[in-house]
Amino acid sequence: MMNRIWSSIARESARRPLLWLAATLILCIPAFLAFQHIGLDTNLKRLLPEHSASVRWSNELEDAVGDGGYFSILMQGDDPAVLLQGIEDVAARIGALPSVRSVDYRHPKEFLDRYGYTLVPYSVLQDFQEEIEAWEIEVNPFLLDLDEPSEERAEEADESDEDLDRLLEYYANIDQYHSNSAGDVMGMIVRTNEGISNLASLRGLYQELDEITREVAARNGLWWGIHGNLRSRVDEFDLIVSDLSRAGLISVIAILLTLAVSFRSITILPVVLFPLLTGLLWSFAFVPFTVGDLNTITAFLLLVLFGMGVDYAVHLISRFQHELTVGTPEEALRATLTSTGRSVLTSGATTAVGLSILGVSDFRGFSDFGIIGGSSMAIIVLSMLFVLPPTLIVGVRWGLVKPRRSVAQTWKILLPSKLVTVGLCLLVVAALVIAVRSVAFDYDFSNLRAQIPGKELIQERHEAVYPTTSAPAAIYVARDVEALDTLLERLEAARDRTADNRHIGTINSMRNFAPTAEQFELRLRILAEIRESLEGRWVRRIKDQTKIDIIDDFLLFEAPASPPQLDEVPASIVESLTARDGSGEFIVGVDTNGRSRDGRMAMAFTEDLYDLELPEGVRGPTGDKPILSEILWLVTSESGWMVGLTFLGIFILVWSDWRSLRRTVWVLTPLVAGLLLTLGAMVLLGWKFNFFNMVVLPTLLGVGVDHGVHYYRRWRELGFSTQKAHGELFGPISVCSLTTTMGYLGMVMAHHPGLKSIGNLAVLGLTATWFTALVLLPGLLKWQEAKHRTAQSEGD
Repeated sequence: MMNRIWSSIARESARRPLLWLAATLILCIPAFLAFQHIGLDTNLKRLLPEHSASVRWSNELEDAVGDGGYFSILMQGDDPAVLLQGIEDVAARIGALPSVRSVDYRHPKEFLDRYGYTLVPYSVLQDFQEEIEAWEIEVNPFLLDLDEPSEERAEEADESDEDLDRLLEYYANIDQYHSNSAGDVMGMIVRTNEGISNLASLRGLYQELDEITREVAARNGLWWGIHGNLRSRVDEFDLIVSDLSRAGLISVIAILLTLAVSFRSITILPVVLFPLLTGLLWSFAFVPFTVGDLNTITAFLLLVLFGMGVDYAVHLISRFQHELTVGTPEEALRATLTSTGRSVLTSGATTAVGLSILGVSDFRGFSDFGIIGGSSMAIIVLSMLFVLPPTLIVGVRWGLVKPRRSVAQTWKILLPSKLVTVGLCLLVVAALVIAVRSVAFDYDFSNLRAQIPGKELIQERHEAVYPTTSAPAAIYVARDVEALDTLLERLEAARDRTADNRHIGTINSMRNFAPTAEQFELRLRILAEIRESLEGRWVRRIKDQTKIDIIDDFLLFEAPASPPQLDEVPASIVESLTARDGSGEFIVGVDTNGRSRDGRMAMAFTEDLYDLELPEGVRGPTGDKPILSEILWLVTSESGWMVGLTFLGIFILVWSDWRSLRRTVWVLTPLVAGLLLTLGAMVLLGWKFNFFNMVVLPTLLGVGVDHGVHYYRRWRELGFSTQKAHGELFGPISVCSLTTTMGYLGMVMAHHPGLKSIGNLAVLGLTATWFTALVLLPGLLKWQEAKHRTAQSEGD
């Protein structure tokens, strides 16, 4: 039946090629219009399903707290009067922008001076007390610290100590304005009406902030910079767009050059590209209706599919050119479709199904990738089987496609010996052992952060002015004071229960500035203990001026007799700790304890929050850490079975084509061996998986099976002649591997670490599957060749 279909396609394509192509162009018009509506959403929330807790709370609390987003604007100058004038000018102009909710550059100094260290949370005072004990150990030779923490714990402690030192220095040198201790850097916090979810509006606002600040700084001779998590998101979006543009240009040029060299012709490129671009256009026309916008992980799919889809054209055109040497265009087309067309259909189906299986994942980085990739590969294959045939006929008539004889003897020397084949088998086994023992997942968020040139200088000044984060790891909203106090009690109890392995760090709320009588007494008690310690003689041996300033300021502080009441808290503080929708609800910000960039810490922190029984009138948590934690939970829990399910789907499809377990194993051999070599090489190179590059594994499964499908089928068709199959397919398979690799090559040069990790792993995996398909598989098939010829049997 399939042969009749192939013959019918060949006959109709040969008779009415221009009619087929005209119909194709007409169908491309609505596809092109739909293609214009594709957008890019880099918000990590986009990677999670709508039913996840973090997304649900984020959507519900968006009006009340937004997403914790802010810009910080920093200016530096030697003249304090000029610097202050610059800050005030910028604040006045930015505050008048309709998209800005608030601008804050002043401290409520009278309030802070009056209540001072009694506004510091009890947990932070406890940390300060431990810090003082460490200071005393440093200067007192008779005191020994016998506790030697692990390297990881020591790193966490160092980071916590640095944060605490900045906080204490901040309290000791607090000024009327947001400034560093030297007074030569001043800043302001800009909060917006629109958050990260509205990236278009955010980018427009950032450009306005940039123009205003640049103009004022230039007029006053000041240094300036913009920081904040909203700036980071804008930068990340711009960097991804820039990387994709650069990667696209590099990949397209590299693929076109590879095709031109491979076919030894430039004129053949339109024949190769027309059906491919048609398939891609139709594929992406459905994106706005299926998944909406592209996300951070699917943003590069167009490049990858371009490299993958051209493989089918290479196989079909190469075979067609070979058949033209012995028959008419229609006969050549029929022979091509009957043999290579079947292989293309099988390999395309395995790739499409392998990718489509990802569509069942809850992690939308996987599911969107699977939906777009799977449907695109299916459409591209259909385009190759229905659009490429008439294109080939027109190409022959216009002189673009010419006969080309096989080069069966050219690659004879590349067939491996038995010794080499045995060595490769041992190498694959060794890679398996290495991979099982040492393949790891990278939980460090900082390794995936966009690296923006010059940002380190801005961040350094930001931390000098704002020693504590302005965007908490997680946020709750409490309806009233009673709900607020109950929530704080439960958060503090959860923190105390895990004192030896604490994940919950500082808790910020209105109660920091208006503590209850009980909280106030606890703070007074520990302040008295700290004072008693600082009055010891060991303090005289401290030489660090920063520590001396902190100690002097602390000893000069006189605690008030009673705590401030809620109605005494200054408006600037109230605004940052109450809902922005005017409801009067209270905001509670919770930070992690220790390394905030550690994904395992974030997951443990979020798990502690999710285990908390929420009091009545409290909603949350929302924030970056719950979102990142849920992404890591999904990726680490789903990736294993997604890869397994993808492989199972590919196995079933290959088996359904051959109806033989042994033949199926032969087809899959280069795929499995190439994947094992990839994992082993990852370990040796020191690479790790992350939630960006995990999507490469299912893609490698779908792409890697193509080589085995084509090679094994042609080997059987040529009478089990490894030499002939190798000579005919070495070129096309190499070109296909190279073009697919070129689809990822631009990402290897990307600045965004996530995109770069995808490119690196894909190039490594594609190289490994090419190697196993054209070195390991031929070597193994050579052993089978004599057996088949002697037995004159079709079975293996």
